[in-house]
Amino acid sequence: MKKILLGIIFPTSLFFSCKNNNNPSSSEVAKTINRTVACYLYAMNNDTIQLKLARIADSVYGTLNYLPYEKDARTGIFNEGKWNGDTLFVNYLSSQEGQDSDCEMAILRSGTNLVLTNDIWEDANYRYNETYSKGFFKDKSKISFKGDTLIAVHCKD
Repeated sequence: MKKILLGIIFPTSLFFSCKNNNNPSSSEVAKTINRTVACYLYAMNNDTIQLKLARIADSVYGTLNYLPYEKDARTGIFNEGKWNGDTLFVNYLSSQEGQDSDCEMAILRSGTNLVLTNDIWEDANYRYNETYSKGFFKDKSKISFKGDTLIAVHCKD
């Protein structure tokens, strides 16, 4: 008798436990299906730059870590970046030596590689606020892509 009851109760409880309201919506499933992840690396003279991008629908999310040799690292993230042609525009939220910053950045797609703008290190086309916690381009049509070139690499989990 116990075997019969278990044979009825267990499948019934399993059925009801699977029927909850936490199922993802069709739009959430579509976003997961439309997700693309790519990783890029720059490594020269013991300096390293690591970039991981995740495209979900029309937005790009990612991590960007500057790891210069014998200097303080700058690590950060960006959310809801947007491609405009071959240029990715993001707001880079980063930290270095305990100082947080929110800086607009641009990344150029060049074949399978990505090229970082070096404008953020110069004043010609970039402006910071007085505390250097917020930065932005003066003129997006004049962005220079003479920065480091990151090559596509296999993403590590």
